[in-house]
This record gives sequence, structure tokens and C-alpha cells, in this order.
Amino acid sequence: MSTSIENLNFLEELNRKIIKYYDDDEIVPNITSETVTIQKVHFTKYQIPKADFKRVLDIIKEELLLILPQESSEGAVEAYIIFDLQGQILLRFDASNLPESYTLKSIFSYCRTEENKEILAQLAADKILSAKMREIFE
Repeated sequence: MSTSIENLNFLEELNRKIIKYYDDDEIVPNITSETVTIQKVHFTKYQIPKADFKRVLDIIKEELLLILPQESSEGAVEAYIIFDLQGQILLRFDASNLPESYTLKSIFSYCRTEENKEILAQLAADKILSAKMREIFE
């Protein structure tokens, strides 16, 4: 069994392998005609080994982390984000990073666990993170 520090270091190291770069300067008009900055994530094609991905799922449970789907502008699930209890992003991954036996759809069930929904509710109550949990995978 790994310590919390080892677990979080593992996620951060994995994130460094997966995230190619962030693009912070894309400005998009919203409904009110104001402009907002969008952070677009560019993923590498690094495929997480199956054993490492199983460890990621175990760490989510052990460390009481939050996993949420990241949606495209059209509302489709395009990736997942793992947050700590302070709302900091620890890991992001998309379909190209998943081991062969996993899909974005198969990961969705981890978002819908009672523990995950409780963590999201607590982070929202504490005004740490504002997000809605979708009911179904689309």
C-alpha cells in the first residue's frame, strides 16, 4: 500500500506524461457578448499501462478524490479530470490515454458512485468547486 504522498506524486507524474500543453489565450464570445478565456488542453498520445490505470482508480478511492467528465463545447464527454479536496487538478486524460480495455463510457460509472457524488456536493457546499454531475453518458 502506497502513502498519500506517493499516490499524489504518481498522479502528478502521470499527468506530466499525458498533458502536452495548455492553450490559455483562446477568447470566445459567450451569450452575454462578453469575452472569456478558455483553457484548452492538448493531450499526448501516451497510453496509460493497464496496471497504472487500475492504480489510478484505486487512488481515487483511497484518497477520496473527485473524478468528473470534461465536456466538449457540444456537451459530449471528451476527457476526465481528477481533483483533490482543495479543487486542484491532479490528472487529466482523454480516450487516447486509456488502456485498450477502457473507454470514456466505461469510466463514467466511477463518476456516478455515491462517494464521488458526496465529494462533489461537499466541494460545492464549501464553494471550492462548482460543477454539475451529469446523469448519463452522452
